[in-house]
Amino acid sequence: MDSLRSVLLILVLLFVCGALSKRSDVDDDEDFDSTPSRGPTQAAVKPEQQKVETFTLEELAARASAQSKKGPENAKKSQDEIQLAYETKRQRMEEREKETKRMMEQMKTGEEKLKASRFESTKMALYDSAQALFKENGDVSALIATLQECASVNNTLALVDLGNLYFYGTDDGITLNFTEAIKYYSIAAELGNPEAQRQYAFMLDTGKGVESNKILALLYYTFAARSHDIEASHVLGYKYLKGKNVERSCLKAVDYYRFVAEESYNQFIKRGYDVSTVTIDQINKDIDTMALQLEKKTTEIDEMIDFKAAKFDPTALLYLGTAYLFGSESHDQDFDEAFRKLSGAAESGNIEAPAYLGFMYEKGLGVAQDNATALRLYKQSASLKGAVGMTHMARVLLFGLFGEKVDYKAALEYLSAASQLRSYPETFFVLGQVYYSGLGVVKSPELAYKNFLIAAQNGNLGGQFHLARVIHNGVGANENCDNAAHYYKMIAEKGEWRTEYTRAFELYEQGEVDRALVLYEKLAEKGFDLAQKNAAFLYESGTLDVYGDLFYSSSEEQMKKAFRYYSFSSDTSAVSQLKIGDFFYYGWGGVEVDHAKSFMYYKHASELHNPQATYNVGFMHQFGLGIEEDLLLAKRYFDLALSYNPYAVIPVFVGLFTIVLQLLYKIALGESSLEALFLAFSAGRDLTNQKGPTPGSPGTASSSHQPAPPAPAPSALSDDYDYFDQLSEDDEATVAVLTFVLATLLVYFLFRRLRPQHP
Repeated sequence: MDSLRSVLLILVLLFVCGALSKRSDVDDDEDFDSTPSRGPTQAAVKPEQQKVETFTLEELAARASAQSKKGPENAKKSQDEIQLAYETKRQRMEEREKETKRMMEQMKTGEEKLKASRFESTKMALYDSAQALFKENGDVSALIATLQECASVNNTLALVDLGNLYFYGTDDGITLNFTEAIKYYSIAAELGNPEAQRQYAFMLDTGKGVESNKILALLYYTFAARSHDIEASHVLGYKYLKGKNVERSCLKAVDYYRFVAEESYNQFIKRGYDVSTVTIDQINKDIDTMALQLEKKTTEIDEMIDFKAAKFDPTALLYLGTAYLFGSESHDQDFDEAFRKLSGAAESGNIEAPAYLGFMYEKGLGVAQDNATALRLYKQSASLKGAVGMTHMARVLLFGLFGEKVDYKAALEYLSAASQLRSYPETFFVLGQVYYSGLGVVKSPELAYKNFLIAAQNGNLGGQFHLARVIHNGVGANENCDNAAHYYKMIAEKGEWRTEYTRAFELYEQGEVDRALVLYEKLAEKGFDLAQKNAAFLYESGTLDVYGDLFYSSSEEQMKKAFRYYSFSSDTSAVSQLKIGDFFYYGWGGVEVDHAKSFMYYKHASELHNPQATYNVGFMHQFGLGIEEDLLLAKRYFDLALSYNPYAVIPVFVGLFTIVLQLLYKIALGESSLEALFLAFSAGRDLTNQKGPTPGSPGTASSSHQPAPPAPAPSALSDDYDYFDQLSEDDEATVAVLTFVLATLLVYFLFRRLRPQHP
């Protein structure tokens, strides 16, 4: 009987404990719920936080955009609200993550844990099956259906994939649909996916599928960057460096660029060779028909090198071998061909070729990895006093590679001898490391800086990265934020972006202009100069009209976008400066006509030796547009335009002839004299002996004189673009006819002007 009572008592106690446990679980769920609980027992909220919580991020961005138009104080207040909103949202997300972990730990039974695990596994299994099915049969419609099923349970990978399908389009018939893309991106962005946040920010920034909202775009870019998204960090680095829609801040730009640069440099370290130093014009095929002379010259050089290589010329073979090893403008990367050419160069007596072959064996590029062979070839080249071989041997001895003993003295002797040749930038990078770390020498930040600088100026990526760090930290050199940002930006632009750029160019060649533009714009927002010019050109050319509302239906809206991207690239491009001058001259894209600004941009482009801009400066001097009329200066600029482009004979001839008409007219009115006419045309094209400003000179050629990267079409994208029509075979007859017509008009005008007037 007593035992029966004991059993009953235990059952009652278990029932009560179970009830209390269920109540405790309910209380925990209520604490975790983000919605306010009923009744007067809500948690207290700080006044400033409560103020922000009454608005969504979109509402705050709209308020900030409106207040920024009322003055700087309101704009600052708006930025503070956005920052506070960001911090509040971030804190809430962190709190939710903590609560989620706490709830998972409080789960009492293995059944609940198993249920949660099965749910996540089901989501991923469904997603994986969708990808596998697509790889198997390539059925895009089936892929979309499966991804939508995954997205219905908030699988962020599926949401991002769906957004990407509609954002980029596919070769299988899925056209661009920004409305659908932003729908999926926005959901995934709110769930915290960094890629979705970055894509959503881009669409908000550029107004694709949604009304443009720069402030909200900045907020989502910041979310993505703080989750270590490379592309978002790249965009923010450019925005803060140039002050695009944000207050310029070199320090913030350096922070973002440094992160991207470190990733690019780490890729270089893993890869083991500096393919990323290949420039854009070396990656894309040159179809720029406006650079025929350059193409002809390049073709002739290649043919000459091929001819000499066929004759087993060691220098030609080395050139071709390294071109195939690292890839070049006219040679795709081909390790097998590189090995054959370099082997031929080595057999023909070239002292550097064995070192490059050793490098291939060390990295296993096209051959089986073999440290012993690599070391033997390095020693062979170094014994012949080859700079490449001596530098690699120094590296081996400095760090004890391939089982060799560390020997600082021998390593420094190799580096000293190689540096005297000044033919291999890597030598100075290794020397910089020696002095920076004190490898066998007394540490010298100053000497480290000097050697990193030489390596960086010769295109060595390691030198550029370490130089940026030295300048940023003020070690061995004066701390200089702008210079550090410059080098970090340079390194950041050598990352994996080149595949995206190549893809954009391929799409353009295939006639997929809309899809190409999306990729160009993404690169443009990161600060790539050529992508900015290409995007601007595509908007200006009017080729997007056929796509309806996808890229702004009105031509004025497209011209506004063109102006935006030309403005982005105007710091470095003569063509972009010329184009902006055109916008201010003609009033395109809603820009107010301003001849003074137009003249300023034409003048800048002229100083970069752009022939069209130089002609325009002369034209504006001739007629006093945006600048005081000065026929002598007009004549000088016309002459200079002809010196920049010999094919500009006809327009320059017309310009000079109209100057003669103007001078004769002024002589007839008594406002000038024949002396002025002779003065204007007596000096010819020699600008050095004439009074007045000299509008640029060939000795001050800027970077725009370097071979320009290819444009997406034979249009106005190359800085060497010839805006003047090339002369035909009967150009002399054309000039003669023009001379006759203008002379007839002049005689008629003088006859009407000088004949007696009857009352």
